[in-house]
Amino acid sequence: MTTINDLSVASSVSADDKLPIWQNANGVTRALPISVLDGRYLTQDDIAELAADAKVEKFISSVLPNPTELPTFVAGTTSSLTLANQYYSIDNIQAIFDGTYQGLDGGSLVGYGLNFPDAIPIGTQMVYIRGGAARVIGAPSDGTVTTPKLADGAVTMSKYADGSIVDSKVAANTALANRLAEYNVKDPQFGALGDGVTDDTAAINKALAFMTQHGGTLYFPQGKYLVSGSGLVLDQSLITDNLLTHSSIVGSGMGASEIYYTGTGSALTYKGAPPPYANSYCSIKNLRFLGVSQTVGTGLSLQDASLLTMRDIVVQVFGTGINGSDILQSIFDNCAIGACGNGALFSYSNFTQPNAITFLNCQFIDNLNFGVNLADPVTCIFIGGSVQENGIGGSASDRYGVGVFTSISGAGLAGAQSATFVGTYFEGNAGNADIWFTGGNGTDGSTGILVKGCTFNRIDATNYVTNNIRADIGTPNKVQITAIGNGFNGFGAYVADSSRKYIQVNPSGAAVYDVTDFGNMYGSNVEKPVFIGPSKTGKAMASAWVTFDGTASSPTPISKYNVGSITKIGTGDYSITFEKQGPNTNYPVTINVNGACFPVIYSPGQANVRIQTLNPSQALTDFALVSVTCYGNNDVT
Repeated sequence: MTTINDLSVASSVSADDKLPIWQNANGVTRALPISVLDGRYLTQDDIAELAADAKVEKFISSVLPNPTELPTFVAGTTSSLTLANQYYSIDNIQAIFDGTYQGLDGGSLVGYGLNFPDAIPIGTQMVYIRGGAARVIGAPSDGTVTTPKLADGAVTMSKYADGSIVDSKVAANTALANRLAEYNVKDPQFGALGDGVTDDTAAINKALAFMTQHGGTLYFPQGKYLVSGSGLVLDQSLITDNLLTHSSIVGSGMGASEIYYTGTGSALTYKGAPPPYANSYCSIKNLRFLGVSQTVGTGLSLQDASLLTMRDIVVQVFGTGINGSDILQSIFDNCAIGACGNGALFSYSNFTQPNAITFLNCQFIDNLNFGVNLADPVTCIFIGGSVQENGIGGSASDRYGVGVFTSISGAGLAGAQSATFVGTYFEGNAGNADIWFTGGNGTDGSTGILVKGCTFNRIDATNYVTNNIRADIGTPNKVQITAIGNGFNGFGAYVADSSRKYIQVNPSGAAVYDVTDFGNMYGSNVEKPVFIGPSKTGKAMASAWVTFDGTASSPTPISKYNVGSITKIGTGDYSITFEKQGPNTNYPVTINVNGACFPVIYSPGQANVRIQTLNPSQALTDFALVSVTCYGNNDVT
């Protein structure tokens, strides 16, 4: 033995010694003794096992021409391939099907055999396997990575598999930090599968709990995610920064990413925070929530949320589609709530009534009892969208399309303008009304409703609403009902009936209300609305008018408003009966005829008025055109 550079070396060595060896410039073979070897040195056998560079192996479908005699597979059947090279770990290879990268989660590599989680899909023509062997040294245990070569901002993780990032030095705005703000529910640290068979409840809740702590976006790739028990929970109720750690949930599309819930609670419960931290800054979009029964369970339970966005969401087959409490300044965009027992319910619980909620192009269709229930709303706006076929087959005594109820929770909760509908389509609903509005009851404040440019269609002989718009008005507060430029009609087998007015106002007590009926198209005269009753601005408004031929033995109206019939008592003597009577027996009446006339107003009453037409000689005379207008019989002052 000799010593070179303070290291003992053997005078002769061979490959069988399995020691690191080399030859110097003089051709002398040298080797380190085993006593100085550590993990920085590889044996000759180790070196031989390392691939010099990445290798690509090709496999071709058995149905394609194969002039180069590549290994083949049968698309739709083959689930394993025999590789030409040994890669030692499945982590060392990649699989590409026709140019598309494939994840190998659930697969295995045993020797030269690669086993896929599923059969190679039908239609696949080429499979490429790209890999390079690496020496497997095992995973370091917690705290063993101590090299000073990791720069500040590098990620050192404890128990990475459980998703706990413990290094606080992930530099802001770096690519790594940006990646960590977007998570996939199928990532290994969460483990959802979305195969429609495996229960993903625990995996998804694990991801949601992680989001609660770190914020960001949780992505649901295309798939069917089976959820059971008490469902999913995203709880942000303890977040106090009002912005930074808020989370969002995003799927691949309304028909691509589905949460299939088999329980009786809520498929997804979202909890925001009450004031002063109510701003949720949360969006839930591109998902479908599907239940199993129209009598139990809730699709989405939303609590204490402001600046919440729901976009491109489908909710179907639940007892209640959406149950929202204390929701304000939020938007529902292109959402479809259907085939549920009840569609969407919004109410007051702790700090706010439904306030400044916009429903943009949303569809509420085929819910058994109602489409939407707004309890004490303020400025809830429906723009476009449709409310169709709700209230058919339900067991509730009250069924309707949209309910706007401003007398639910007590004093001071109703707003000056409760709800607005612009260009919304109503058709085929059954029960009380397409829009059912209550106001002025108790001490809930003055309030109003605006319906503009909407369509109301009755299309069925048995399933239809009693009124398209119904308003139940009480005291003591003033209510404003405005209907402008809407269309009301019946189609198909539906038969018009005078007891089913398009717009019906039901006042009680000394109710105070105004009705603006302007530019509406009414398809049937018998269902045209009649607004009679107390109105503080009704002094100058006609409560009834009619034009008729006074020479006819049985005069019929040429045009009319709130007039049911005309009875000719004798020459120039007529009794005009109102469709709906007013409260007074003392009100002004004007009479105009097509000639010189002395009109006489004779015994005005609540239900009718008698008028007479006399010529200049004061003889009762029939005139060919008689026009009568009654004013102020809708005035309570």
